[in-house]
Amino acid sequence: GRKVLALHRRKIADLDVKNLEIGKWRYLTDNEVKRLLELDK
Repeated sequence: GRKVLALHRRKIADLDVKNLEIGKWRYLTDNEVKRLLELDK
């Protein structure tokens, strides 16, 4: 793959990453998935 030169952590809708450590990830909750899918309607 390619090297990442810069990565900006963003907020999408009401989801944010303020409590997520750099380099970490987490699964979305069922409710978060539902809210994101509703944005596409």
